[in-house]
Amino acid sequence: MTNLPAPDERFTVFTDRQKIFLTIILSLANLASPLAATSYVPLLPLLSRLFSTSLEAINLCVTVYVIFQAISTSLFAPYADVHGRRPVIFITYCLFTLASLGLALNGTKSYSGLLVLRALQSLGASTVPSLGYGIMADVAIPSERGQMLGPIGATGNLGVCIGLIVGGLIVFGSANIQWVFWALVILGGAMTLATKPSLDVMKHSQSQEVCDIEKAS
Repeated sequence: MTNLPAPDERFTVFTDRQKIFLTIILSLANLASPLAATSYVPLLPLLSRLFSTSLEAINLCVTVYVIFQAISTSLFAPYADVHGRRPVIFITYCLFTLASLGLALNGTKSYSGLLVLRALQSLGASTVPSLGYGIMADVAIPSERGQMLGPIGATGNLGVCIGLIVGGLIVFGSANIQWVFWALVILGGAMTLATKPSLDVMKHSQSQEVCDIEKAS
């Protein structure tokens, strides 16, 4: 009698090395949203003085970020279901990087610009975690998903912790709010460049899977 593989083992063509590589990339990509959210908090008193406005008005930027963080997945997830998660992650990371660049260049010139760019930054960064979990479900069988979920979730929590420290250290060392946004530009640019070729691994492997299914049928 032929020994058939367990049902779970039939539904993935990804090697262990590919899954480890994707876990690392998705874990690093997951840093953007919590870092952008929390590294901004130490800037609030300084922004209030630089914009010559109340602390309540500056706190509105935090509220705007959270609101767009909540709706970002609803906006991009349907598109990702139709056109794939790879292009959506790449596009949203580009949006995050460009919005961070706009914030760095805006400096203290425009309060309305600060609000708009923070909203766009949130849209770009906040879609990645949910799509990352979807990619994890695509590439790993159920019994292996915990191995990918752990590091991805851990980096998200780590970003919340170190964002406050990073923002505080940058402001303390330079007294310049723009360097916080430049740091996010560097992160966004690096991850945009890394994400595109890395997620192409999925395309090639999924194409192989389709060919195997067609041959089997």
